[in-house]
Amino acid sequence: MPIIIIILFALWTVMFFEPFRNLICGQKYMAKQNADNNKVTVNKDKEDDLNESIAKAVDSLSQEQLTGQLLMVGFNGKVPDNNVEQMINLRYAGGIILYGRNIETKGQLTELISELQKMSLTKLNLPLFIAVDQEGGPVSRLKGLITEFPAPSNLGKLSGDEVALVAQTTAKELKSIGINVNLAPVLDVADNKSIMAGRAYGGDPSVVAEKGVAAVNGYQQGGIIACGKHFPGLGSAVQDTHTVSIKISSNLDSLNKRDLIPFRQAIQNGIKMILVSHAVYPALDSQNPASLSYIIQTGILRNMLDYQGLILSDDLEMAAAESAGTVGQNAVRAIKAGADIVLVCHTPEKQKKAYEALLSAVKSGEISQERLKETVKRIVTLKLIEQ
Repeated sequence: MPIIIIILFALWTVMFFEPFRNLICGQKYMAKQNADNNKVTVNKDKEDDLNESIAKAVDSLSQEQLTGQLLMVGFNGKVPDNNVEQMINLRYAGGIILYGRNIETKGQLTELISELQKMSLTKLNLPLFIAVDQEGGPVSRLKGLITEFPAPSNLGKLSGDEVALVAQTTAKELKSIGINVNLAPVLDVADNKSIMAGRAYGGDPSVVAEKGVAAVNGYQQGGIIACGKHFPGLGSAVQDTHTVSIKISSNLDSLNKRDLIPFRQAIQNGIKMILVSHAVYPALDSQNPASLSYIIQTGILRNMLDYQGLILSDDLEMAAAESAGTVGQNAVRAIKAGADIVLVCHTPEKQKKAYEALLSAVKSGEISQERLKETVKRIVTLKLIEQ
């Protein structure tokens, strides 16, 4: 019995009395502490190095170069044409969006993207965002080149794990070609009457949120940037903003209970890009479409939902946007409303006008240097993290 008591006392001393624990287990214990401390130091050093690289990159850019980073543009052809070369080399466009008109074979597309990236890296030492709409189903730009999956309306019936696997598979195949942004998933809550039926995961906000978050995680785990759309929700629309200006009557309370749920969940799970629609929401802002609305982009998305990632406008050449002003005017209005990147996807002359209008607004102070650098810092941060 005394022997048992002595043994128990010894064990208690080692476990709970720190000087003895350090003496008996000292080397092992201290080695673990040192390893943990070193890990924290390494991570802090990496973070400091990244922040220093970002600050240097932003500070090294001229007004013209900073302004170009606010643009994502499209072009015609399966090789870089003169127009896209000018947008990158003379106007410093920060992103390219690809369509079927640019895509023929996997090898051709890989080479095209490589040439575009070389232009940007040579000119600015910054990579381009190379974006595509690869939602699955009806909106799939790379049909026949990568694995084809059912439309989101069918994926909405699967488990979250299955949706994540689909997204991760798509992401890996896109990344292997050189694409680093997928303008997906669609986070609209859409029933069968909606213009978004087929492109959305369904009409139940909780289902869309679950599958949308799974897709975001899958894309990002597969190595590309996911972009949720179309904030603050196009699910109630029955007409297409590509062809007509539309109004959605939902007020903030009804949006909170339905359309904003998937976006809120995606934000809480670290989505890095959100694209804003051209629909007008009169109960929120009777004067401006969402893509030009400070109330919607800054008031709701940035402040109310605490979103810290990049905000993209939908294509400013859509009819719903052009009904509110010229592409140049709207590019400036979108940035002032809170957007970080504006899309001008088709017409070279309109892309030039957008750049010139933005640069003029920067030089006049209509877009402040503080606002410009704040936006470009967000853009450069994501580019350097993801490259």
